[in-house]
Amino acid sequence: MFTIPPAVRNADTWSRTVWTFADLIILVSVLITDQEVLQEYHPVRRGAVNCIKDVWKDVPWSRGMENNIYNLLDRFFLIFHTLFTLFNITGWMFKKIRTLHLVTMVLTLFSWVILGIWHGFGYCFCTDWHWRVREILGRPVDSWSYIHFLIKEISGYNFDSVLVDRITFGVFLVCLILTITLNIRDRLVK
Repeated sequence: MFTIPPAVRNADTWSRTVWTFADLIILVSVLITDQEVLQEYHPVRRGAVNCIKDVWKDVPWSRGMENNIYNLLDRFFLIFHTLFTLFNITGWMFKKIRTLHLVTMVLTLFSWVILGIWHGFGYCFCTDWHWRVREILGRPVDSWSYIHFLIKEISGYNFDSVLVDRITFGVFLVCLILTITLNIRDRLVK
């Protein structure tokens, strides 16, 4: 949990407000989606988010930094998502981190299948946020799949997106089966 810095606190909206990690995710989402989320958000925290945006706007060194922030977010998503994907592919190999690997695989499966009920099978919230940042920067992505985008960015070649999705899903299933099997074996050996 995160407490609000006293220098930014406004007695009307911030008093004794403690922010959770979910609140910080909402704040990032608000910055990316331009306040679409705020309509249904808690009124006190909605005011706090607007207060943050107003305070940020009035800080002299922050003027003109919106593109810098979005460029930073673009790089962050590119690095984080690529490392997350590589970890999903290779994490099962290392005994000390197999439990963490199982967690990341389940999170990926949850995003693809459960969130996919509303957004389409294979939906990834990280990809969605990254695409929104790139649209704001004027660099929209024509790929629906992050792996297809990454291959295209690295190699410059535009492979068939259906083929890339099928290979991605196949590799994911193999890694999921491996991590489940190895985690069960590790538990039985103890």
